[in-house]
Amino acid sequence: MLQNRSFVLGGYLLAWLILAGGSGLIAYTSFSYYSLGSAHSFLLENEPFSEGIFFRISLYLHVIAGCVCLLSTLPQFIRPFLRRWPQVHRWSGKVYVFSILLVLCPTGFYLSLFAKGGLVGKGLFVLLGAATAYTTWRGFIAIIKGRRHEHVQWIARSFAFASSAITFRVCHVLFHYLSMEPSENYFLSLILSIFGNWFVVELLLYRAYHKRNVSSISSINQPNVTYHENLS
Repeated sequence: MLQNRSFVLGGYLLAWLILAGGSGLIAYTSFSYYSLGSAHSFLLENEPFSEGIFFRISLYLHVIAGCVCLLSTLPQFIRPFLRRWPQVHRWSGKVYVFSILLVLCPTGFYLSLFAKGGLVGKGLFVLLGAATAYTTWRGFIAIIKGRRHEHVQWIARSFAFASSAITFRVCHVLFHYLSMEPSENYFLSLILSIFGNWFVVELLLYRAYHKRNVSSISSINQPNVTYHENLS
């Protein structure tokens, strides 16, 4: 039992460190939009549209919302902290939901029109935005209705899509060092970050559901020891 508990705590710690490092990476790379200004490659590629005030505001709001969204998930991986201060879970959850639904996804849909990769690249980003918004909304509605188990499932999916930004950057750097051609690197990193994250979260949810069912069946089939002892 102690070994299992240590393993679970180690898993939470590892997940927290990966998320914290990934969030830091996103924040660091996003700062280049401000430090480089008009010299940023994304802005140069989308001239003259990128010179418009609406484009700039959408981009900067999207970058800020993405960082806020990821950073707001960090407290969720510290279980002892949440047990002591459950209000932190509620408030950070609200920040996560509203940053996605009110800022990240609306600006993301607009910016996807300027994504690399032609119609395929634009379509993948629209799909990512729609999946993120839908799963976040379902998770939000579930907790309002008091369906905690359903809430956890949908928010887990939402987080998988939201954190695809981290997966994309990790894959992009890795494939770059493997000397992959830039356009192939971009598409493969994008596909893996979206569908790879989705596959992993569905696998984890399936395993959790299966384990829960097995535990329920075992508790039902467990013999009543007291009853048998009384018979003897």
